[in-house]
Amino acid sequence: MLYQGFAIHTRNVALHQSIALNDQQTLTLHHQGLTHGHFRATLTLHTRAASRLSLAHWYLYEGPNNQPNQFLDPTINGKVTHDLTPGTNRITVATNIAPHRPTYQLAIAINDKHGRYRILYFQE
Repeated sequence: MLYQGFAIHTRNVALHQSIALNDQQTLTLHHQGLTHGHFRATLTLHTRAASRLSLAHWYLYEGPNNQPNQFLDPTINGKVTHDLTPGTNRITVATNIAPHRPTYQLAIAINDKHGRYRILYFQE
């Protein structure tokens, strides 16, 4: 069967709550909100090894809609880059938004095991 063992789980993540993305990375959201027609989120990502940050599975949750890949290049430790260093990385992501939407939240989809996905909705 094609979808045997396939599962999608959702989880609401509170502000300042740390969540393990995998065995190498832990993410914490510190702020998300609207400023002058922009959505901005500030996070810390603790990582054990140098790697590159991909925003391919980062979404902007707009009420009932998930809008993928809208984010501009991230700022990591004060520089516009996708490069992560071992230890604590302070990340800011931003995108332009339509201010008439009722709600905006950062959402990240994680494929941590074959056939298993988690969608994390970060709460304000």
